[in-house]
Amino acid sequence: PIERGTSALEPITEEASRSEMAETRRKIVEQWERKDRSAKAEANLLTAAEKRLLAEERNRKVDDGDVTEEMFNEVYVAPGEAGKTYAWEDKYRARKPKFYNKVKTGFDWN
Repeated sequence: PIERGTSALEPITEEASRSEMAETRRKIVEQWERKDRSAKAEANLLTAAEKRLLAEERNRKVDDGDVTEEMFNEVYVAPGEAGKTYAWEDKYRARKPKFYNKVKTGFDWN
């Protein structure tokens, strides 16, 4: 039992706090160093032929038949749907408001 006026917890001194923080930092650095060493070991497992192939792929120029980033930026329209419109398009079209705080914003729509 705890008597009145005594504390079950010891106060943490600044020195103890700093040593605990240094120990925690040391453990974290060791973890990262282990991960770094294992990644380097995995990189060394590649054979000479695999390394040469990787180097060739990095240096290879994009041919006309290859997929480029510009091809992903194009919008695909299915054949036969180029001029097709839907009835709901006009209803949900974004419109600018007729009057929207012209005085407060100082913006003139027209």
